[in-house]
Amino acid sequence: MALLQLLLTLLSRTAGRVFNTAFAWATITLFGRVPPRRQIYLSMMSFAALAWLIAAMGIAFPSLATFLVAFVTIPAWVHPGWIRLAMAVITLVSPLAVGALCLLAFDPLQRPRTLAGRTRTVLKGYPVTIGLAVTLVWLLFFAPVMQARAMARQWTTTHVPVLVEAHSYSEVLRQLRRSLAESGWRTQEVQARWMIRVPIRIFSALAGDAGSALVAERLATLRSTGIEVTLHPSDLILAGPATEVARARAALAESMAFSALYMT
Repeated sequence: MALLQLLLTLLSRTAGRVFNTAFAWATITLFGRVPPRRQIYLSMMSFAALAWLIAAMGIAFPSLATFLVAFVTIPAWVHPGWIRLAMAVITLVSPLAVGALCLLAFDPLQRPRTLAGRTRTVLKGYPVTIGLAVTLVWLLFFAPVMQARAMARQWTTTHVPVLVEAHSYSEVLRQLRRSLAESGWRTQEVQARWMIRVPIRIFSALAGDAGSALVAERLATLRSTGIEVTLHPSDLILAGPATEVARARAALAESMAFSALYMT
């Protein structure tokens, strides 16, 4: 019995580490690597969205929800109705928390200034929660696949903190492509891989305006044989051999200093 408990403890710890790693990869794939203050809000939003999904399943299957949360089954003395009631409360409250965190995740200049506007943003937490939950479940499976692909190619990845307004996204991409061409990289603008493109479109469709400040609806990559550059609203990702990435970062830092790409 003691050996079985030890094995279950080790299994739960290993599963927790694997989940935390996959969760971090999924959020970075969706949002990019964002400033620490915003990262806190986005992580809390993501956990709340997953809690909503588990709670929604728990209304129909209480034992499944308690197992997913704590790796335990419902004791015989606990009535399933109480579990269902708790899960129903979570499904009603957690989207409001997501909406409030979404409001805090905006840059101060992007936040609604009126009470009515802020209330609408908080209430949009319901579709945002659904979109975020579906997107994260998708990326929990596919983000590790993309990470394994980069490791197999022995590529390095560098994140450059930036700020890009939604209306300037296409212009910044053109400027990036031109700057890379001047430094010797002939790139082609392509859509992000379907493993990223599909969940982002789902999230954008459900989140609407609330999601436009967090993700690029049409996430694009500048791709050449030696380097790939992906632009998020708050992150510029350079992927490729270490020497090529270092050269590209230096070239872009010099040429894009006075563009619509604001490096932070």
